Amino acid sequence: MNGWIKLHRSLESWEWYDDANTMRLFLHLLLRATHKPTRYRGQELQPGDVVTGRLALSEQLELSVQQVRTSLDKLKSTSEITIKNTNKFSIISIANWDKYQDDQPAKQPTSNHQTTIKQPSSNHIQEGKEDKNVKKSIELYNEMASRINIPVVQKVTPARQQKVKARLKEVGGIEGWVVCLGKVEHSELLSGKKGDWSATLDWIIKPENMTKIMEGNYDKQTRKRNYHSDFDEARSLSEGLG
Repeated sequence: MNGWIKLHRSLESWEWYDDANTMRLFLHLLLRATHKPTRYRGQELQPGDVVTGRLALSEQLELSVQQVRTSLDKLKSTSEITIKNTNKFSIISIANWDKYQDDQPAKQPTSNHQTTIKQPSSNHIQEGKEDKNVKKSIELYNEMASRINIPVVQKVTPARQQKVKARLKEVGGIEGWVVCLGKVEHSELLSGKKGDWSATLDWIIKPENMTKIMEGNYDKQTRKRNYHSDFDEARSLSEGLG
């Protein structure tokens, strides 16, 4: 995204200024916000609107989903933002956008002071995104494991990284991974509710086991649940502009 945003020095006295996660999130929203009226998938967007979701923000900022949720709640509590949810994504609106960003253009740097930055190759960008998705996938597994009291991953080995990356490609990315973890968490067998055994990360990321989970082989040991809703929720969280 091209262009500038403005920050006033009074930001230093803002009540969330020394809250690292909330400050990062707010600056990120300022940078991602649309600067002119537009439309996105049938929704009218005004200056200061951001189309995104908690999972997308978590991945972009390398924060946990819970950290993103907490910071969003803080910003909502002081009326810095409002959030409108749709069935596909969320629209976060920055209050007082016009106050932060008036119509006077910021002074552009002269050509003598401009710095040329070499852009990373598309391969490097793709590799970086895949690595972030692997990291996020393991974080999501640990969050699920903590909720149902099964062992969390303590060490991310290269072998685990490669297997998680391969399984992500097979299930369609983070959205499919969230659905898979939902099936594990709500299966009485896989979650350890029916005995001493439970499905560990290493068990889940074996190709044959992942296939069985996604094809519903363990659904008969699972409490009634709408997995289409899980998928829609996961996709909604990961939607965003840019």
